[in-house]
Amino acid sequence: MNEQPARPEDRFAGDFGVIGLEAMTAELISRAVDSKHGHAQQTLYKHGHTTVAIFGFGAGSGLPQHAAKGVVTVQVLIGEVTLETPDGANRLVAGQLARLAPGVEHAVQTEREAAILVHVALDPHGT
Repeated sequence: MNEQPARPEDRFAGDFGVIGLEAMTAELISRAVDSKHGHAQQTLYKHGHTTVAIFGFGAGSGLPQHAAKGVVTVQVLIGEVTLETPDGANRLVAGQLARLAPGVEHAVQTEREAAILVHVALDPHGT
């Protein structure tokens, strides 16, 4: 039987927490393969203007073009992704981290199964 993920207020509670990324990436990729949009995500931490999330992708999926009102980092945990920005298509492989300035439009595409860790630090002034 599948165990339900902890509610956000439980996941984010306390002053310290440890998250097993290897097991979580495997679970998200498994869910992504069966999902309508080809990806699955889980917010790992959210406090104030900071969000940390993990995304699992099935083969040939991705995220459409979007932008955040803050600094974004994208770390590839498994596989490889193409991060499309106004500067072009940037191939990122496991172990690489990319950063995007506030407001930079970007999209993510995958050819094979992949997982990324995303950190968003929103500008509290919305600029």
